[in-house]
Amino acid sequence: MLHCLMKTKKHVLQSKHGRRYEASIHRAYVSGVRTAENFVYIENQYFLGSAHTWFEKGSPRCNHLVPVEIALQICGMIEKGRRFTAYILVPLFPEGDPCAPHIQEMLFWQTKTMTMMYKKIARAIKKADIDAHPCDYLNFFC
Repeated sequence: MLHCLMKTKKHVLQSKHGRRYEASIHRAYVSGVRTAENFVYIENQYFLGSAHTWFEKGSPRCNHLVPVEIALQICGMIEKGRRFTAYILVPLFPEGDPCAPHIQEMLFWQTKTMTMMYKKIARAIKKADIDAHPCDYLNFFC
C-alpha cells in the first residue's frame, strides 16, 4: 500500500470577484493524484467538482480539479498500458435530512461529477481498444 505524507503550505487565492479562499488542501489532493503510481483512495463527505469538464451547459461554478485529475491520471495510465485504480468513499447521504433540497442538489451535482469521470475513462478504454470497463479503474463506495 502506498502511503504519502504531504506538507501543506498555506496557499491563499483570490477569485476574480475579490473573495479570498484557502487552497492548500486542494493543491495537496491534486499533487497526490498526479504523483500516484498505482492507486488513489479518497474518503470525503462530498465528491463533486470539475464542473468545467461536464458534458452540458449551465453547470455550477464548482471547478476544483480533483475529480478531473483522477480521471486524467486513469486515462493516462490506460494509454500507457498500466493499471491504475481510484477508490472513492462517500456517504450514501451527507449529514442532514436526505430529502432536504440542498442535499438533493448536492447529490445531483455529485452524480454529474461521477458521470463525467466514467465517460472520460470509457473513451480512453475505447481508444486503447482493450477489454475493460470503467469500473475496473474507478470505484465509488458508500
